[in-house]
Amino acid sequence: MAASTKTLGSLHELVAQALAEQVQGYTETDDEGNERVVRPSPAVLGAAIAFLKNNNITADPEGNERLRALGDALKARREKRAPQAELDLAAEQFAASLGGGRLMQ
Repeated sequence: MAASTKTLGSLHELVAQALAEQVQGYTETDDEGNERVVRPSPAVLGAAIAFLKNNNITADPEGNERLRALGDALKARREKRAPQAELDLAAEQFAASLGGGRLMQ
């Protein structure tokens, strides 16, 4: 027997709510009364991302300042990374300084 559209819709809503609560994080108190903030695990974030992707939910950085800033930061980080040729040359120079000559490919 297949689940009804109403049942599937309810399940979808519950999953969305549960993921939203986990992604936001929460505060928990230990036995001594100390509070700590619990952040989402990479697994929870991955599940939330998959849930959004599977439901064709996207974000437009043009209308979202925080998303645009994140994109700019990631772009700057990629541009800062050394090209592979520079890394290879540095590795060969290091190996040569240790008397190892050329690195094996």
